[in-house]
Amino acid sequence: MTDRWLFVVDTDVYAGNFERELAAYMTGKWDQETHGGDQAAVAEKELDDEAKKYFDGHCLMCHEEVADFHADVYHIIYPTPGMWNNGSGTVKKGEPTKAELEKCYQKKAWPAYYSVALFFDEKPPEKITTLLKERALKFIKEGKVFGRPVGHFKMTGFRLIHEKTEVKTSETTL
Repeated sequence: MTDRWLFVVDTDVYAGNFERELAAYMTGKWDQETHGGDQAAVAEKELDDEAKKYFDGHCLMCHEEVADFHADVYHIIYPTPGMWNNGSGTVKKGEPTKAELEKCYQKKAWPAYYSVALFFDEKPPEKITTLLKERALKFIKEGKVFGRPVGHFKMTGFRLIHEKTEVKTSETTL
């Protein structure tokens, strides 16, 4: 069985425009290939040794596969509860009505990815979750997406999710 913990930051806008920068700013961890290096450098200066040691030892890198994008990352965009997408980019709050579902792509509601999830190999202690919340709020307040505007957005909440994955294998004779 595989265990992992996700610290999730919920926002009021599509998280794919800033998730790398936010994750790097919060933890100092980034994938070394895409956006986030500037924010990781800031975190490296601002985080104390205890926090750096925790993130170095407990942040998990996971494989992300979306369309033709494949990478090992410390974060993903994540579905936001209470929000849905029509499959064509229109996002709404609440539950879709039958009439709204009829207008959706494939006649179903799709997830709205207004959240960012960071991976950990254990439940982060309260001191770390408090630090993550503070850094996420500071990221927005100080506009820490360097080199490009992201517009105004807000944090709408934080969640801690415990995932357990059980893999079962069955043998087949060929």
